[in-house]
Amino acid sequence: SVTDDNGATTPKFQTVIGLEIHAQLQIPTKLFSSPLSNHFQQQLPISEQKKGANGHVSLFDLAIPGSLPILSGDAVKAAVISSHALSCTIHPVSRFERKHYTYAE
Repeated sequence: SVTDDNGATTPKFQTVIGLEIHAQLQIPTKLFSSPLSNHFQQQLPISEQKKGANGHVSLFDLAIPGSLPILSGDAVKAAVISSHALSCTIHPVSRFERKHYTYAE
């Protein structure tokens, strides 16, 4: 902490509060990879739909080391439109961090 001329102490840290919002986007691909989303797959003719839960995954979806995300331009566009509609501030830079989980089972 820092002490000012009046003897008051102020902490040397800054509180940062984030907001996480989840939305179901109706876009053709997943948010961070290029395979078609479930929503878009269901709109294709049955002969073109991939069967099973593992029918539309990429190396990134499987967390293969070295695989990198591909951010969906459609998702960014939807976020910008929503932000403007809600009078939100859009920051010029966004940072994404991948969470990795390990389960004992």
